[in-house]
Amino acid sequence: MRPAYAHVSGRGPDAVEPPHWLEFSNASGGEVRCEAQGEPPPQLLWATADGSPVTPVPGARLLAEDGALVFPAFPADAYRQDVHAASYHCLASNELGTVASRDVHVSAVVDYHYEPRVYDGFVIRGNTAVLKCHVPSYIRQYTLVDAWIRDDGFTINASGNKEDRYSLLESGELLVHKATPEDADRSYRCRTRHRLTGHLTASSVAGKITVSVPLSARLEPRLQTVAIGMPAEFNCSVEGQPVHRVTWRKDGAQLLPDGRIELVAEDRLRIQTVRREDAGMYQCFATNDRDSCQAAARLRLDAGMVLPVNYRQSVDTRGRLLVQQAQKSADEGEYTCAVTGPTGLVASGSTYVSVVVAPVIDDHFFPDVIKVEEGTRSRLMCSVSKGDPPLRFRWLKNGLSIGSHGERIIETTDDSSIIKFGRVRFVDRGRYVCFVSNDAASVNRTVELVVHGSQPRNFSYIHYNFRNHHFINGSLLIREVEESDRGFYLCEAHNGIGPGISKLVFLKVQ
Repeated sequence: MRPAYAHVSGRGPDAVEPPHWLEFSNASGGEVRCEAQGEPPPQLLWATADGSPVTPVPGARLLAEDGALVFPAFPADAYRQDVHAASYHCLASNELGTVASRDVHVSAVVDYHYEPRVYDGFVIRGNTAVLKCHVPSYIRQYTLVDAWIRDDGFTINASGNKEDRYSLLESGELLVHKATPEDADRSYRCRTRHRLTGHLTASSVAGKITVSVPLSARLEPRLQTVAIGMPAEFNCSVEGQPVHRVTWRKDGAQLLPDGRIELVAEDRLRIQTVRREDAGMYQCFATNDRDSCQAAARLRLDAGMVLPVNYRQSVDTRGRLLVQQAQKSADEGEYTCAVTGPTGLVASGSTYVSVVVAPVIDDHFFPDVIKVEEGTRSRLMCSVSKGDPPLRFRWLKNGLSIGSHGERIIETTDDSSIIKFGRVRFVDRGRYVCFVSNDAASVNRTVELVVHGSQPRNFSYIHYNFRNHHFINGSLLIREVEESDRGFYLCEAHNGIGPGISKLVFLKVQ
């Protein structure tokens, strides 16, 4: 305070500064005192921030005889912002002067009912799980998370815990370190404390932790040899959790039950009677929202046929087997060569032949010529109707490799590649070649993109004749110049990449 002195006997008022802030609950009320000494004893009164004297407001604001400013407890519907959210200062006066205290900012908090909420958390085994205590925004600044309570009554607070895998952060989050599948069997409620009233409130609904264990699969038996007509069975053992779905594939294609092939359970595949086409590689896939795994096993046929059995197969004098026009369904599989020596001893060796189908570009989506108007949208689609993955795509334009650039975007999927033109320009015209390759072969197909557009205004194309000659370096020669040759000439140059460049010149004839 800044006391004012007068030149008379006695002592001017000297006040004790009140607190800068006064926060209180509507259920408890609050008061702030004004104390001062002086000779003669000073008179005490309160004023608002604009200097107006404070007057009593029944049930909301009182002035005590000892100089205290009193805010009695009040119901929630009696809250007044001009009283309960305002600034006040104290004035101490005697005949020697007056002093004013600093402002006291009063804030009354209505103790509304609220309920903390806890939502479930997710974590991968071995990592740290986080559970949050959600408090409504209207009361959040006046509460703090006091503790977390486990379903068995174990209390977790910030002062220390018997189990060091738990931590309570100042922000209220609960950390569960090195999460295990057993943590998923527990539930947790948070408890909050009101800063002003000290009232404790616990969440009525507990949160749980979903502990995801990385998936791993094992398909057994890894290799089984079965005679045609006999049954065969594969079991897919999956470790980890949760497991949402198990699917099956054979030689990369989705395997669908058909009566002869059935799923006894989601993880158990049974073939009632094995046929020749059942030989091959089987895979089971296990998935959940965050993870996936797969395992593979092979089924081969017992007692194979002695080759050759058709016109496509032949064995030369050196024991080499030649298979012409190889077919995936008929020729893929295990081949065994057996040699019998003069003494009757037999030696044999086996190898597995995988037939890769060469790619075939679908000409239905890839015509020889595509005509478009300049300024429109268009696309070139190179779609593969047949061929084993992985497929590799490459585009050439007029013999040069191209990629995405400006309005031209190339999008490639497992079995197709598309050039999208957001806005076709005249420079986009040309011959586009799509190359597709896999481990079997490389094929290509060409399409001519013809762009129709209007010629530049006030210009005409120069046709070759005995007076005009266009050199390879871009120069234009005009022999025996005439008055009609006077005018503007536009030269354009482009290489298929970008919009190109141009130059406009004026030919003056004298």
